Amino acid sequence: YPIKKIMLKTILSISGKPGLYKLVSHGKNMLIVESLTDNKRVPAYAKDKVISLGDIAIYTDETEVPLHEVLTSVKNKEEGKTASLVPSKATTDQLRAYFAEVLPSYDRERVYPSDIKKLLSWYNILINAGITDFTPDIRHFFRLFLLLKKKQLGFQHLHCLISVLELGSLVLTLHHNSGGQMGNTDCGGCLIDM
Repeated sequence: YPIKKIMLKTILSISGKPGLYKLVSHGKNMLIVESLTDNKRVPAYAKDKVISLGDIAIYTDETEVPLHEVLTSVKNKEEGKTASLVPSKATTDQLRAYFAEVLPSYDRERVYPSDIKKLLSWYNILINAGITDFTPDIRHFFRLFLLLKKKQLGFQHLHCLISVLELGSLVLTLHHNSGGQMGNTDCGGCLIDM
Protein backbone atom coordinates (compact mmCIF):
# COMPACT_ATOMS: atom_id res chain seq x y z
CA TYR A 1 0.00 0.00 0.00
CA PRO A 2 1.18 3.55 -0.64
CA ILE A 3 2.19 5.63 2.32
CA LYS A 4 -1.09 7.55 2.29
CA LYS A 5 -2.89 4.38 3.45
CA ILE A 6 -0.96 3.59 6.63
CA MET A 7 -3.21 2.42 9.44
CA LEU A 8 -3.43 4.83 12.36
CA LYS A 9 -2.79 1.79 14.57
CA THR A 10 0.86 1.99 13.50
CA ILE A 11 1.18 5.73 14.17
CA LEU A 12 2.30 6.45 17.70
CA SER A 13 2.51 9.32 20.13
CA ILE A 14 5.29 8.90 22.69
CA SER A 15 5.28 10.82 25.95
CA GLY A 16 8.30 13.11 26.23
CA LYS A 17 9.02 12.99 22.49
CA PRO A 18 7.63 15.64 20.12
CA GLY A 19 5.60 14.80 17.04
CA LEU A 20 4.37 11.42 15.81
CA TYR A 21 6.17 8.18 15.02
CA LYS A 22 5.62 5.26 12.69
CA LEU A 23 6.16 1.79 14.11
CA VAL A 24 8.99 0.13 12.16
CA SER A 25 9.79 -3.02 14.15
CA HIS A 26 10.27 -4.27 17.67
CA GLY A 27 12.80 -6.08 19.77
CA LYS A 28 12.89 -7.32 23.31
CA ASN A 29 11.62 -4.59 25.64
CA MET A 30 11.53 -1.90 22.95
CA LEU A 31 9.92 -0.65 19.76
CA ILE A 32 11.81 0.88 16.85
CA VAL A 33 9.95 3.93 15.62
CA GLU A 34 10.55 6.48 12.88
CA SER A 35 9.68 10.16 13.20
CA LEU A 36 7.13 11.37 10.66
CA THR A 37 8.81 14.78 10.78
CA ASP A 38 12.49 14.03 10.09
CA ASN A 39 12.46 10.25 9.42
CA LYS A 40 14.97 9.58 12.21
CA ARG A 41 14.65 6.21 13.92
CA VAL A 42 14.71 5.98 17.69
CA PRO A 43 13.89 3.31 20.28
CA ALA A 44 10.83 3.47 22.51
CA TYR A 45 11.12 1.41 25.67
CA ALA A 46 8.57 -0.38 27.83
CA LYS A 47 8.80 2.44 30.40
CA ASP A 48 7.75 5.03 27.78
CA LYS A 49 4.09 5.95 27.55
CA VAL A 50 3.24 4.99 23.98
CA ILE A 51 -0.23 5.60 22.54
CA SER A 52 -1.49 4.36 19.20
CA LEU A 53 -3.59 6.90 17.29
CA GLY A 54 -5.85 4.00 16.35
CA ASP A 55 -6.82 3.63 20.02
CA ILE A 56 -7.85 7.26 20.55
CA ALA A 57 -11.43 8.54 20.54
CA ILE A 58 -12.91 11.97 21.16
CA TYR A 59 -15.67 12.55 23.72
CA THR A 60 -19.01 13.81 22.44
CA ASP A 61 -22.20 14.59 24.34
CA GLU A 62 -23.51 11.07 23.86
CA THR A 63 -20.65 8.76 22.91
CA GLU A 64 -17.04 8.70 21.68
CA VAL A 65 -15.95 9.25 18.07
CA PRO A 66 -12.84 7.42 16.79
CA LEU A 67 -9.93 9.70 16.00
CA HIS A 68 -9.85 8.59 12.36
CA GLU A 69 -13.35 10.01 11.86
CA VAL A 70 -12.40 13.36 13.41
CA LEU A 71 -9.21 13.58 11.32
CA THR A 72 -11.26 12.82 8.22
CA SER A 73 -13.66 15.63 9.14
CA VAL A 74 -10.72 18.02 9.47
CA LYS A 75 -9.38 16.85 6.11
CA ASN A 76 -12.77 17.43 4.47
CA LYS A 77 -13.04 20.91 5.99
CA GLU A 78 -9.53 21.78 4.80
CA GLU A 79 -9.94 20.04 1.42
CA GLY A 80 -6.93 17.83 2.12
CA LYS A 81 -4.60 20.68 3.08
CA THR A 82 -3.01 21.44 6.45
CA ALA A 83 -5.20 23.12 9.06
CA SER A 84 -6.04 26.74 8.27
CA LEU A 85 -5.91 27.46 11.99
CA VAL A 86 -2.33 27.44 13.30
CA PRO A 87 -2.62 25.39 16.53
CA SER A 88 0.32 26.99 18.32
CA LYS A 89 -0.99 30.52 17.73
CA ALA A 90 -4.73 29.98 18.15
CA THR A 91 -6.67 31.30 21.13
CA THR A 92 -8.92 29.09 23.24
CA ASP A 93 -12.02 30.58 21.58
CA GLN A 94 -10.59 30.01 18.11
CA LEU A 95 -9.77 26.38 18.90
CA ARG A 96 -13.23 25.72 20.28
CA ALA A 97 -14.97 27.43 17.36
CA TYR A 98 -12.88 25.48 14.83
CA PHE A 99 -13.56 22.16 16.55
CA ALA A 100 -17.28 22.90 16.73
CA GLU A 101 -17.27 22.98 12.92
CA VAL A 102 -15.41 19.67 12.72
CA LEU A 103 -17.29 17.83 15.48
CA PRO A 104 -20.34 19.87 16.54
CA SER A 105 -21.34 17.49 19.36
CA TYR A 106 -17.92 17.34 21.05
CA ASP A 107 -18.06 17.41 24.84
CA ARG A 108 -17.09 20.95 25.84
CA GLU A 109 -16.29 19.89 29.40
CA ARG A 110 -14.07 16.90 28.70
CA VAL A 111 -12.32 18.00 25.49
CA TYR A 112 -9.87 20.75 26.41
CA PRO A 113 -8.30 23.38 24.14
CA SER A 114 -4.96 21.59 24.64
CA ASP A 115 -6.55 18.41 23.23
CA ILE A 116 -7.78 20.29 20.16
CA LYS A 117 -4.37 21.87 19.70
CA LYS A 118 -2.69 18.45 19.87
CA LEU A 119 -5.18 16.91 17.44
CA LEU A 120 -4.64 19.68 14.88
CA SER A 121 -0.87 19.38 15.29
CA TRP A 122 -1.13 15.62 14.67
CA TYR A 123 -3.33 16.25 11.63
CA ASN A 124 -0.74 18.64 10.16
CA ILE A 125 2.09 16.17 10.77
CA LEU A 126 0.15 13.38 9.04
CA ILE A 127 -0.75 15.53 6.04
CA ASN A 128 2.81 16.81 5.68
CA ALA A 129 4.05 13.19 5.82
CA GLY A 130 1.74 12.27 2.93
CA ILE A 131 -0.66 10.27 5.10
CA THR A 132 -4.05 11.41 3.90
CA ASP A 133 -6.37 8.42 4.32
CA PHE A 134 -7.20 7.79 7.97
CA THR A 135 -9.96 5.20 7.57
CA PRO A 136 -9.23 1.64 8.77
CA ASP A 137 -9.14 -0.88 5.94
CA ILE A 138 -10.94 -4.20 6.55
CA ARG A 139 -8.56 -5.89 4.06
CA HIS A 140 -5.79 -5.71 6.66
CA PHE A 141 -7.84 -7.81 9.05
CA PHE A 142 -8.63 -10.32 6.29
CA ARG A 143 -4.91 -10.62 5.63
CA LEU A 144 -4.40 -11.19 9.36
CA PHE A 145 -6.87 -14.09 9.23
CA LEU A 146 -5.07 -15.62 6.24
CA LEU A 147 -1.71 -15.21 7.96
CA LEU A 148 -2.94 -16.89 11.12
CA LYS A 149 -4.31 -19.77 9.03
CA LYS A 150 -1.09 -20.02 7.00
CA LYS A 151 1.09 -20.07 10.10
CA GLN A 152 -1.34 -22.38 11.91
CA LEU A 153 -1.44 -20.06 14.87
CA GLY A 154 -4.20 -20.34 17.43
CA PHE A 155 -6.78 -17.61 17.72
CA GLN A 156 -5.41 -16.70 21.15
CA HIS A 157 -2.86 -14.73 19.08
CA LEU A 158 -5.56 -12.41 17.78
CA HIS A 159 -4.72 -10.15 20.73
CA CYS A 160 -1.98 -8.38 18.87
CA LEU A 161 -0.76 -5.13 17.47
CA ILE A 162 -1.29 -5.07 13.71
CA SER A 163 1.37 -3.12 11.89
CA VAL A 164 1.00 -2.50 8.18
CA LEU A 165 4.29 -1.07 7.06
CA GLU A 166 5.01 1.21 4.12
CA LEU A 167 5.62 -1.49 1.51
CA GLY A 168 2.52 -3.41 2.43
CA SER A 169 4.22 -6.17 4.41
CA LEU A 170 2.07 -7.33 7.27
CA VAL A 171 3.93 -7.55 10.54
CA LEU A 172 2.34 -8.77 13.71
CA THR A 173 3.79 -7.98 17.07
CA LEU A 174 2.14 -10.59 19.21
CA HIS A 175 1.68 -9.48 22.77
CA HIS A 176 1.27 -12.49 25.06
CA ASN A 177 -0.56 -11.44 28.20
CA SER A 178 0.28 -7.79 27.61
CA GLY A 179 -3.16 -6.50 28.37
CA GLY A 180 -2.99 -4.52 25.16
CA GLN A 181 -0.39 -2.08 26.43
CA MET A 182 1.61 -0.63 23.61
CA GLY A 183 4.77 -0.39 25.69
CA ASN A 184 4.81 -4.06 26.67
CA THR A 185 6.99 -5.96 24.21
CA ASP A 186 8.29 -8.80 26.34
CA CYS A 187 7.56 -11.46 23.70
CA GLY A 188 10.62 -10.47 21.70
CA GLY A 189 10.62 -13.44 19.33
CA CYS A 190 7.06 -13.04 18.06
CA LEU A 191 7.71 -11.10 14.88
CA ILE A 192 6.06 -12.66 11.86
CA ASP A 193 6.52 -11.22 8.39
CA MET A 194 4.27 -12.38 5.58
